[in-house]
Amino acid sequence: MSSDGADGSRPEPHERLFWGVVDRLVEWRSAGDSLAAQDVALSYLVAELESLDQRAKAGARKLFDTLMSLTGLGAPTVSELFSRHRTPLARSMILFFLRESCMDLLEFEHDELNEVDQLAAAILFGVRDGWLGVPAKLRDVAGLGPAVSDRMASLSHRMAKTGFDLGDPSPRPRPLRELFDAQDNWSPKQDQAAQDLVRELGWDCAETRIDFRHGTYRLVIDSGGMHIETPTEPKVTRIVEKSRFFGFLATKTITPSAEKRIRKQLN
Repeated sequence: MSSDGADGSRPEPHERLFWGVVDRLVEWRSAGDSLAAQDVALSYLVAELESLDQRAKAGARKLFDTLMSLTGLGAPTVSELFSRHRTPLARSMILFFLRESCMDLLEFEHDELNEVDQLAAAILFGVRDGWLGVPAKLRDVAGLGPAVSDRMASLSHRMAKTGFDLGDPSPRPRPLRELFDAQDNWSPKQDQAAQDLVRELGWDCAETRIDFRHGTYRLVIDSGGMHIETPTEPKVTRIVEKSRFFGFLATKTITPSAEKRIRKQLN
């Protein structure tokens, strides 16, 4: 989802509306307005209706009606809402109205919710709450505080036009996917970290392989059950299936304590 059509193309109406909502929330937060953030978003949608073509206007009106229904009794279920609305704008706005905080957002899981939907919702929550409004345990990622602080200070000087250059900011914390996906073949450290994460969180994306060497084997059945006598010890390997692992990594909640341990292993 791009704010400016990075490929040179004009952004889709729902993308333009999303970034318009973000800009309006930034203005609202800067002004210290007492109006609720949800009301700011709704008023922006209403104001933009006439600038849309008929198809986009129908979608925006439908979303507006849905969001208004969430404030009353007898609101539809999340599954019903997601089946009606497919764009990141709509789904992020629905989550913005239904969830109280970023932590609630991270703990929310739904089969139809994808990474773009979650990212869009996280942007809305981030703009509304600001850095200090993010729960402390979400801010407690190694290197995140200095990276955010440096960028906030640089942006403040740029907006104030002081001409003051703070130099290169602190390096950004790398996402877990980036730490795991650095190369085609995982290093032993990456492989062990993935196995530890899968085991701790119970993700169904690992299998155990037993390789028997060449030789003669005997099948023995006794009172203890059935056994295979081998001339040499078999090789036992536990394999994490990468595509499924990254699917879980993108959609499942990882506890802060688990993430901290995994980052320590990988770093």
